[in-house]
Amino acid sequence: MRIRHVFLSALIPLAASGLSMRGAANVDNIEWNDDRWELVTTQLDQGHYQSRMSLSNGYLGINLAALGPFFERDAPIMGDNWNGWPLFNTRQTFATIAGFYDADDREGGSNFPWLGQYGGDSFLSGIPHWAGLIVKANGAMLNASTSAKEISRFSSRLDMKGGILQWAFDWMPGNDHGNVINVEYEMFVHKLYVNQAAVQLRLKSHRHINLTVYDVIDGTSAVRADFVGKNYEEASPTIWSAVRPKNTTNVTAYVVSTLQCDQYRELGARSEVDEDVFGSTQTSSVGQSVDMELLGGRRVEITKYVGVASSDAFDNPRRTAFAASLAGANAGFFALRHSHVEEWESIMTQDSVDRYNYPNGTLPADPRIQELHVTSVTNPFMILQNTVGPNAIAAAGYNPRLNINSIPVCGLGSDCYGGLIFWDAETWMALGLQLSHPQHIVNIVNYRVEMYPQAKENIKSAYTSSKNHTGRFTGGAVYPWTS
Repeated sequence: MRIRHVFLSALIPLAASGLSMRGAANVDNIEWNDDRWELVTTQLDQGHYQSRMSLSNGYLGINLAALGPFFERDAPIMGDNWNGWPLFNTRQTFATIAGFYDADDREGGSNFPWLGQYGGDSFLSGIPHWAGLIVKANGAMLNASTSAKEISRFSSRLDMKGGILQWAFDWMPGNDHGNVINVEYEMFVHKLYVNQAAVQLRLKSHRHINLTVYDVIDGTSAVRADFVGKNYEEASPTIWSAVRPKNTTNVTAYVVSTLQCDQYRELGARSEVDEDVFGSTQTSSVGQSVDMELLGGRRVEITKYVGVASSDAFDNPRRTAFAASLAGANAGFFALRHSHVEEWESIMTQDSVDRYNYPNGTLPADPRIQELHVTSVTNPFMILQNTVGPNAIAAAGYNPRLNINSIPVCGLGSDCYGGLIFWDAETWMALGLQLSHPQHIVNIVNYRVEMYPQAKENIKSAYTSSKNHTGRFTGGAVYPWTS
């Protein structure tokens, strides 16, 4: 059963997560497939955060461009492309790891400026944007900023039964209608194996065409992070980058990508990227490319297998990230996808969400009931994306450090509100899952236990007065439910 004209208000809970809904005119371009629990849009709306989707598994999270798994900056609207309090930074895609916070950060805003005498704030740091597979053909680039004039038959699909995000469209490089390439992207962040993710690009053309595919790790999203190292591996089709949160010397995160192509199994034609295919000239950016021939009528598959780990949760994050990337490549995309979907299906079961169907399977015509029907799936999916379930904890050797970071206000695909942990976690997120998925909100409770010693220390400065930077006498309290 499909609901073709989804009520606009039914999509409001997805505002920070994805599909285009910039006005009532766009509603006709959104479809809900109730059998598959899929949201599909045919509206390409580039450069706006409202039209981007985030994927996460509770440990690893990333935000993706409207056109594909790329890094993207917002296009200014009336000169404004800035986030609000407390970071006031440029709106752009973001990638991070749970618990990856900087220290003594004095650049953002604060509700209590006088607290600066005890040290700065702690905001969620970013890691390099790891999902990009960029294509160059006919002198044109396929990335987040590719002109919409070169794109036709666009669709983007979010599968909430399997945790899969897909894009499909026809690309005319350089707006040359004689060269049309059918493009499909598919990606997931593995729900069972929290260090793994995969992105697959599928290309098909009716005519012979030469092209280059770039596997990029774009450091532009590594905001509030310091560069540690990077490399293009000669012995295997692997690249990696490492960063640490700003002002933090005892935490390092590694991002590793291994590339495979069904046309060039050994990728002998690959080379290190020395072109400007990144969002900017960030030190932590690294890439590899492969030249290939796209034969008329033949489909080519290019896949990147990503491994990510931080010393917040893993004793040897470099080894863990490399092992995750290489293990994914050895397993192959569809085997990895199968285990990921199996885990999601065991979590998002039919009986774990409310349903509003009549006994014959149809829905009432009341748009308010249809709205409840759709959001009964989308809301828990968005929250469950940002939790680490008991099976994932077990698969990681019962690692207790994976389950102590709660849920930031906007999840792991955004640094809005600085990635801070507010009372929203207990008041809105945990309560929404308390009956249906109690084991998946343990991390919210564990976070409070983990932070309890610090909360007791904070009480010592509660209602202590001081002078703020304006010289005015002020006072305030350190709230132990925020960090």
